[in-house]
Amino acid sequence: MKPKLPAPPKHSQFQKGKSGNPRGRPRGSRNLSGLLKEALEARVEGKQMTKLEAAVKQIADHAAAGDARILQMLLAELRRLEPATAAVPPHDCMDVIRDEMKDVRATFLAKLERLRAAQAEDIAAGRPCPTCGATGGDASTSSAPLVAAIL
Repeated sequence: MKPKLPAPPKHSQFQKGKSGNPRGRPRGSRNLSGLLKEALEARVEGKQMTKLEAAVKQIADHAAAGDARILQMLLAELRRLEPATAAVPPHDCMDVIRDEMKDVRATFLAKLERLRAAQAEDIAAGRPCPTCGATGGDASTSSAPLVAAIL
């Protein structure tokens, strides 16, 4: 354990009730990240792109022209970003879900139509409904309201 150093002389210590930084940070001063963001979001004169977009385009152009140093830097950055982009599926998941829902709906409607046909046969033959026991064309046993609600 190190020995404790003596306190500095009283005259050079902070005075009680006074801040060590009396003027403080000036109002409105900005940090480097804010200044950089503002500069890169500025539009290039005569162009419809930001300075960041122009810089990325220049990097890609230099790499395509064969600048080995730029190409190496670009490939390293792509490798670094690749795991993040690999997690994104190559297709829109909502399209897949919509297609599956269309298949489910088509299957449901086909089954419903078969049930309607079977019910019509049962009614024509005078057999009671297996679910509710009704016979004939009783309006309370009609499936039309149920089908309208589902569709």
